Amino acid sequence: MSRFQRLDAGDLVLTGTPVGTAISAPPKPIQTLFSLLPSRVKWKAFFNSQANNPNYLQDGDLVEVKIATDDGAVELGTQRTMVRFAQ
Repeated sequence: MSRFQRLDAGDLVLTGTPVGTAISAPPKPIQTLFSLLPSRVKWKAFFNSQANNPNYLQDGDLVEVKIATDDGAVELGTQRTMVRFAQ
C-alpha cells in the first residue's frame, strides 16, 4: 500500500477480507429464491449455512501479522493473537 499512498505513524490500514474466506453473496438464482422467503426464515437459513463454513476463525487459531518492507529495511514487528471464544 505504501507504494501508492503515503502512510504516517498512527495511520490505520483496513484491508478487508478476500473472497471465499467468510461471508459472500450467494449466486443470483439463490438470491432470487431467498427474496421470496420471509425475512426470519431467510436469515435463519443464511446463518445455518455460514455456521458450517470452515474458513472462519476457530477457537484456538493463531493469527500472526507482520509489518515490514520487502527488503527488510523497516520491520515494525510481529503481533500474535490467539482466537478465544467467549464462554
